[in-house]
Order: sequence, then C-alpha cells, then structure tokens
Amino acid sequence: MKTVISKMILAAAILVPGTAFAGIALAPVMQSWNHDRRQIDAMLAGDRPFDQAAVAATIHTYVTDASMVAGHVSGSSPEARDFAARFRRFAQTAAASAKDSGSVARFRPHFEELVGECRSCHAVYNN
Repeated sequence: MKTVISKMILAAAILVPGTAFAGIALAPVMQSWNHDRRQIDAMLAGDRPFDQAAVAATIHTYVTDASMVAGHVSGSSPEARDFAARFRRFAQTAAASAKDSGSVARFRPHFEELVGECRSCHAVYNN
C-alpha cells in the first residue's frame, strides 16, 4: 500500500491552495497518515492493544513520506520554503520519536507533538 501511494505521489502534481509551487499530490499522503493516526490514537486510548511493530512502521512511513514531500517542493517563495521546512521538521520529529515507540507512556508525548505539527501546518495551508 505504501509503495503504491509513493508511486502515485511521484507521478502527480502538488496542489497547495494559495501557493504556486509544484511538486506532488498530498491527498494520498494525508489520507494514509490520517488512517495511521487513528490506529495509533486507538492504541494510546487503550481501545486496542499497543502494537510496537505497527507504531514503528507508521513512524517509518511518516519519515519517508515527509522527507519525500519536502524534497518535491519547488519554488523559492517564502510559502514554498516554509512548506518544505514543515515537512522536514515533521520527518525529524517522527524519527526522534522512534526511540520511545516501545511503550505507550514514552511514545504518547512524541505522538502528541507530531499531531500538533500536523494541525499547525493544516491551519496555515488548509489542504
């Protein structure tokens, strides 16, 4: 599934409302990330068992996808630079969270930080 999404993304064009920089389509990435977020939310809420392998796979996907998105943003406008920087920061935050992905208590603050970064970007770029 992740490979298919990555190929779809690479073949498409970025559409960020209010910006003119080109790159990739974000909808498939955001849909995948949102699905994974809901799964982890359920684990952190205790609604399903904590699955360290699933958390690690999600983190890996976040790092890989965010790095890829950042690398496909073109343009030198302040918005383009900010947009790419937000995805690079998200990738770094996700990568740093991997060391604490073995337990709910240690991983929860990292995940909350990741979700906060998502919300911050969506507040500005409302894709």
